Amino acid sequence: MAVEFKSSMSKNELLEIAAEHGIEADDSMKKNDILKLLEQARAAEGAQEPQDSAETPPEGNDPAEGDEATQEPQDGEESTTGDSNTEPPAEDAQEAAPEGYGLFVYAGPSLPHGRLKEHAVFNGTFEDVKAYLADVLEDYPQAERLIVPVERLSAFAAKVKTPGNIAHKYYNDIVSTMRGNKEV
Repeated sequence: MAVEFKSSMSKNELLEIAAEHGIEADDSMKKNDILKLLEQARAAEGAQEPQDSAETPPEGNDPAEGDEATQEPQDGEESTTGDSNTEPPAEDAQEAAPEGYGLFVYAGPSLPHGRLKEHAVFNGTFEDVKAYLADVLEDYPQAERLIVPVERLSAFAAKVKTPGNIAHKYYNDIVSTMRGNKEV
């Protein structure tokens, strides 16, 4: 049976496919590494079935991991911005733990006493970043919603500066909290 997958699938879906075909892949691997293993298995089987991407993009630069609202569904795929349970819409993307990302950036204001600087970059999973910043998030819980994958920073930074959206509200909530915590 041919190994069938698409590069737009989530990391968990790719891991399931790898397990079904006896391909050694685990959760510690990056999505691109799993894709490479699956492509090698497909090539070894001689399968010539087309996929949505003929070439795996360089590591950390996978467009399938980008902002779902900017991507159009490919042939045979359903839109992920509807009511499906696959990926959250772009507005809620900062609340979910995106898979396949390794670098995150804090898009909020710099916090007092150097606790967290604006545009600080973190390497690891979203859960690792939250664990590292646990003491900061205890005092400034809205800061978690301002931590985004670096690939989404430019779009998210524009939202933070634009009144009338949730990202701007989170930013202003942190600023208000800082003003309330000032020692006189």
